[in-house]
Amino acid sequence: MFGLSKNALWAFGVHILTASGAFFAFLSIVATAEKDFTKAFLWLGVALAVDGIDGPLARKLEVKKWWPFWSGDMLDAVIDYVT
Repeated sequence: MFGLSKNALWAFGVHILTASGAFFAFLSIVATAEKDFTKAFLWLGVALAVDGIDGPLARKLEVKKWWPFWSGDMLDAVIDYVT
């Protein structure tokens, strides 16, 4: 697909996983606006779980090898700030 290896696609999937943390943070904000604090903390917990597994997964799949010019560190820092 697009001339990329299967490993490169899996590695890019880690970037997608990391970015999904922003979506879960947004869902937490929506739940807070609706005064559903249980759901808000649930979505923050999901974002925390994603943040906890994306780093080890990135190292296991050698993301820096497959995407050397795509800063996963910066993406992770932005998502950490949002959540």
